[in-house]
Amino acid sequence: CIILPGKTEEDPNIADLTGNGQGFELDRTMAKVTLENISSYPRTEGDPTDNVETSYIFILKVGLVNVAQQYLWSPNRPQSSTVPPVYTGSYQEIDFLLENSETGYYDRTWDGSITGNATADVAWSKYGSGRVYKIKKAAGNGSYGINEADAYAYDNEIPNPISSVINSGNFITYMNGIFNNLGTTGFNFSDVVFTNDTIIPTITPAYWKLEDTENISYYVPEHILADNTSSENATELHVKAVIAKLPDFNTLFDEFNVDNIVWTGDWKFPDLTDTYLQSQLKSAPHPTIAGKYMYYWDISNFVGTRIGTISQSLGNLDFDVTNSTNIKDCYLPIHNAPQNPADYNIYRNH
Repeated sequence: CIILPGKTEEDPNIADLTGNGQGFELDRTMAKVTLENISSYPRTEGDPTDNVETSYIFILKVGLVNVAQQYLWSPNRPQSSTVPPVYTGSYQEIDFLLENSETGYYDRTWDGSITGNATADVAWSKYGSGRVYKIKKAAGNGSYGINEADAYAYDNEIPNPISSVINSGNFITYMNGIFNNLGTTGFNFSDVVFTNDTIIPTITPAYWKLEDTENISYYVPEHILADNTSSENATELHVKAVIAKLPDFNTLFDEFNVDNIVWTGDWKFPDLTDTYLQSQLKSAPHPTIAGKYMYYWDISNFVGTRIGTISQSLGNLDFDVTNSTNIKDCYLPIHNAPQNPADYNIYRNH
């Protein structure tokens, strides 16, 4: 047999190694294992799988385990005429390494979709802005204001007695008015605490198939078992799968609309007692009356919390794969056809 030099990819040398035509038969010392595909489609027609449940399944790893580490060389040994020796050597694992390096799992084709409805209790906290001035000497919520020009002119830099300018109940009423007038200014869902959150999903199911995993072939050494009818120690297909979960409620801020919040009750302010307000009271020279003083509070030090509920329709949701801990390892023994009687040997040249 003469192999001519200088052949091109378009016009290569061709040798028939099958023994079916001209040439000679090549007796492989290894076996060829081919993975046709991995999918959630039914194995047999008329035996459907639950494509809602299987929609949650993603594949993390695929490979072979219990693969013989050593080769037993016996050239041209016909399988039918000689009993092959039992393999007693060490084993190796072959990882196909075809998962997406960025996501950590195998890409799949899935034509389903997820929508849902989210509900939760909402607690939104925000700080005030600016100053609140004492504009009248008398008590009552009408004695407070936000315009410096309206500040009441006091004789003393420090009130004496200080309790004469404070009424915590009326101050809270006034603060509620200020915070309500601010509306949703500065609203940010990342400042919200959600409790009792629930997502009720609506899954449009579909079967899936892994991408780039059709008809993958690997050559592995011959693996002869002491008992070829038992799957113990047989070469196996290893599939590591994860059952994904729904996305975490707190990752869906972009989906939420503040107009869907129903607020209940007034703003709540912690520790707004007379004693606390006295400690926060500040004074400064009056802006228009010499020798007089004005009193005020810096309300950026005051935080209000408002309670409500939200109900929000959600569309185009994605499964959360990376944060799920529901991981399963599946081991599928490789056997020769037909399945009955069982033969779990890996034969050379097969």
